[in-house]
Amino acid sequence: MPKVRIFIFFLLLACPALIFSQQLPADFSGLLARAQLNFKKQKHFKPVPIIENHKMGYEYAIKHRKKNFEIRYTIRPLDEDIRKYKETIKQEGVIAADPNEWYPSMFMAISYNVSAWESRPTVTKIDAKEFNADWAASSSAPAREEFAQQYKHQFSIAIHKDKVADAYIYCLYDDPNDLSSLRQFALASLRFK
Repeated sequence: MPKVRIFIFFLLLACPALIFSQQLPADFSGLLARAQLNFKKQKHFKPVPIIENHKMGYEYAIKHRKKNFEIRYTIRPLDEDIRKYKETIKQEGVIAADPNEWYPSMFMAISYNVSAWESRPTVTKIDAKEFNADWAASSSAPAREEFAQQYKHQFSIAIHKDKVADAYIYCLYDDPNDLSSLRQFALASLRFK
């Protein structure tokens, strides 16, 4: 009987570890570390495969377990771009744009890339403090099919931390009520350290 109790004891200890051991992909974890970002897993979501497209790459995606609502993540550390920028501006007669100034233009371009052709995405600044960022904005419009596949709508969030990284979060959905009830999971999932 003591052997059975010991086995049950160790089994109970192992169960939470098995349930919560779902690790993030190594590439995504590496980008999070370089970008000095914390990622909070959302319990009502499960990882889904990345779908290749020519509109906007992303490194990780999760989907709600019951609703047709997906969140995708793109992480862009600035370390290499800043290093190249510093080397470039040392050259006589060369003009280059500071990577720390790219974020508004990049987000506008991304917003158009993930939105349907006939739409004009609405870009709005949002509270950057919520993400421990220096700048943040959101965008919404009907989704471009090549990026969103079966989803009708997209809501995107961009966050920027000077000299660190840019990150993009895309919520894809069909029912606008799902965005209202589920976007807090996207807002809570990514934050600069």
